Amino acid sequence: MVLPAFILFHVLSEFGGGRHGSIKRYEYSIPKDSLQKVINNVLKSSSIIKIDSVKNYYNDGLGYCPMTIFKNKEYKYIFRYYGDSALWAKAKSSEIFICYAYEDNKGGSEGNNSFRWKWGLKDRVVKAFENEFINKVDSALGY
Repeated sequence: MVLPAFILFHVLSEFGGGRHGSIKRYEYSIPKDSLQKVINNVLKSSSIIKIDSVKNYYNDGLGYCPMTIFKNKEYKYIFRYYGDSALWAKAKSSEIFICYAYEDNKGGSEGNNSFRWKWGLKDRVVKAFENEFINKVDSALGY
């Protein structure tokens, strides 16, 4: 029996990478390079945010950015700039989204249903991300 390509892709994708999904996204009316400069400045100026310095798939300096917020608890995140270099080169707007989020090592990704049955966890990790990071990015952009 031969499976149609879309069924085979769906079955294989359940076992492979690329399943993180988006916990929450944030859209900006500036190009990705401009947004990345503002984000880098916010990250460098924060006394409670630490950037992971180990380069790997989820810390490539282009698409993904891992960070930890130390605020009463330890909040770990990996956020991603939406798109790829071809889109970034021509787009006049940009977007970031949270791929992975943890509060004291509890959490994960939306795509892997990591927040199912963990009441309030998703709200807490998003709130910390917004209060300590997104609000500062928005302020730096004059939003």
